[in-house]
Amino acid sequence: MVLVTTVLIITGHFAAYTYVRPYLEQAAHAGAGLVGTALLVYGAAAVVGNFVGSARAAGNPKPVLIARAVLIAVATAALALTGLPLVMLVVWGLGYGGVGVALQLWIMRTGGGELGTALFVGAFNVSVALGSFAGGRVVDGLSISGAMWLGAIPAALTAVFAGVWGRIR
Repeated sequence: MVLVTTVLIITGHFAAYTYVRPYLEQAAHAGAGLVGTALLVYGAAAVVGNFVGSARAAGNPKPVLIARAVLIAVATAALALTGLPLVMLVVWGLGYGGVGVALQLWIMRTGGGELGTALFVGAFNVSVALGSFAGGRVVDGLSISGAMWLGAIPAALTAVFAGVWGRIR
C-alpha cells in the first residue's frame, strides 16, 4: 500500500516538477529573474511544509499524506489553468515538503522493517525517473502544460487511493 502510494505521488510530482522551469518560461512567460524567484519561493514553502507536515505526520502519517497529495494536485492543475505561478508554487511547495517524511513514517509504522525501508527507497528513486520520463514524453508529444496535468492526476489518485485503502481492507 505505501509503496503504491509512493510510486503514485512521487511519479506525479516529478512528472511536473522536472519541467517547471520550461513551464514558467513558455506558459507563464516568465523571465530568468521570475523563474529564479519562483523556485526560491517554492523551496522556502517546501521547507515550511516539511517542518509543519513532519510534526503532524508523527501522530498519523496517512491523513497528512492525503492532504499533501491534494495540495500537489490542486497546485499543479491550477498552474496548468491559471497564470499564478508564485501562488501555486507556494501551495505546491507546502504540499510536497514533508511527503518523504510522511511516507517513511507510514512504512515504518506498518512494520516494514529494513526490507520495507529498502523497497521504499527503491520505489522512490524509480518514481523520480519514471515521473521525469513520463513528463518528458507528455511535453514532447502534447504540451508543457500537459506535464502539470500529469503531475495533478497521480497526486489526486494518491489521495483517493490512500483514503479508500483503509476502508476496503
